[in-house]
Amino acid sequence: MQGQREWLTVPTTLCPVEKIDDLKMYECPESLITRATWEIVDLVISCTDDTGGVRILPFPGSLLEQPTWFRQAAKMLRSERNSNWFSALRKDVAKPKGKI
Repeated sequence: MQGQREWLTVPTTLCPVEKIDDLKMYECPESLITRATWEIVDLVISCTDDTGGVRILPFPGSLLEQPTWFRQAAKMLRSERNSNWFSALRKDVAKPKGKI
């Protein structure tokens, strides 16, 4: 949901589970992802490098002969891995944590 007017239409009994910028979710985002989607994500991650570039083709043929869904998923992964928020996340994860 985005925008103040839309917020006013939300029942007050609901509390957001996750908020990303102006996007507010009322159930766990992970629960919205299907098993087939996780399988596609796993395949694309297995076939791409750290920047999202395709290094191994999952099916016979050239890159343009791969299924459209694979090419689209690889493009989305590349876009996410090159985004500012992903770079910030990497830096945050790489920060040394306090002593135990």
